[in-house]
Amino acid sequence: MITAQIKTKRKSLNMSQQNLADAAGIPKSTIGRIEAGITNPKVNPLLQISRVLDTPFIIDGTNDGNNSNLYVEL
Repeated sequence: MITAQIKTKRKSLNMSQQNLADAAGIPKSTIGRIEAGITNPKVNPLLQISRVLDTPFIIDGTNDGNNSNLYVEL
C-alpha cells in the first residue's frame, strides 16, 4: 500500500512526520492520517509528498518489485 511506502521512505530518510509536512506544505495531521490509512489521500498531497521524498509517484496499478516508486494499488 502507498501508505506503508510513504512511511518507510520517510523513515529511511530519518524524517519526522512534521519534517515531511513542513517540506511538503501540508498539515502534519494529514501525513499522520495518510500513513495510518485513515484517509484516502488526494493526488496533490501525494505529489507534494513524492517530491519531498524524491520518489516518483506513478499511478498505473503495478509494482516494479524493487519498491523504488510509489504506486497506488487499483
